[in-house]
Amino acid sequence: MCRLNEGKVKEAKELFDDMRNKELVPDANTYNPLVEGHCRVEDFSGAYFWYREMSEKGIFPGAGICNELISGLRDEGRSEYADIIYSEMKDKGLIDSSTAEDLSAVAKL
Repeated sequence: MCRLNEGKVKEAKELFDDMRNKELVPDANTYNPLVEGHCRVEDFSGAYFWYREMSEKGIFPGAGICNELISGLRDEGRSEYADIIYSEMKDKGLIDSSTAEDLSAVAKL
């Protein structure tokens, strides 16, 4: 859906809005590209927005996307948000022990 450039991220957002207007229910396959796409263009605030929206619906991205988001938020000095993501993923049991160690290391940077 959205890969690497801002134009595609904008296009994905427009498609998402179109889905809402048609009362279609987004799922992980809808949200994951939005979170990942924002990470890829280094818009971690945008990625966090989509992460929050999806997590409020009980949908969580994979550990790889979360790792990228946590790292980006840390780089921007937004460690409190990185800590929230890490804690939520760990609490939900969505990360295994090796991934937990990786994400914990990133969260502590």
